[in-house]
Amino acid sequence: MGKYLGMGIVTEVLVDKDEAVKALYTEDAALQFLNKRYNPTGLYDFTFNERSGNYAFTLKREIMRREWIPALKTFYSIRYPDWKDETNVISELERLNDPDQWLGKDMIYGHQNYYHTMFYYDFTRHDFGRHIMAHVDTVSLSIDGKIIMECYADVMDFFTRLVREKLSAFQLRDAFKVYLTE
Repeated sequence: MGKYLGMGIVTEVLVDKDEAVKALYTEDAALQFLNKRYNPTGLYDFTFNERSGNYAFTLKREIMRREWIPALKTFYSIRYPDWKDETNVISELERLNDPDQWLGKDMIYGHQNYYHTMFYYDFTRHDFGRHIMAHVDTVSLSIDGKIIMECYADVMDFFTRLVREKLSAFQLRDAFKVYLTE
């Protein structure tokens, strides 16, 4: 089965509290594990939503205000070195000038993508084969090529590390992720 290679910025991670506590036995252990997995550099605000029963890690708006547009300019120039249409997305984001509006805006200009997605799940294995499922929201910046592989191992993590290395000047780099789409 083929999938597409996507690159984007993780804007929010939701994890069901009951599922996390069941997998890790205590709430303290669950919180420690989830913070280490999803928020090791402090990019995300952590909250608990009583109504939905979810832990939420949400990208900090002050980091977005400071780094979103400069980081996207750098990413697009690396990803699409021969195309100049990224200025359309950047111009629109500069016009909006608000992180919440940036997350609600979908745009496609030529080869460049910018749209909010809520489509992939991260399964984290823990002791004795238990796993925790996280719902991950992203702003997709690039989706290309059909990938046909039976085993991905940690090649997506490798690509993620490469993108983050190229964006090392930004604190926001740790929110960039390479993933597979359906």
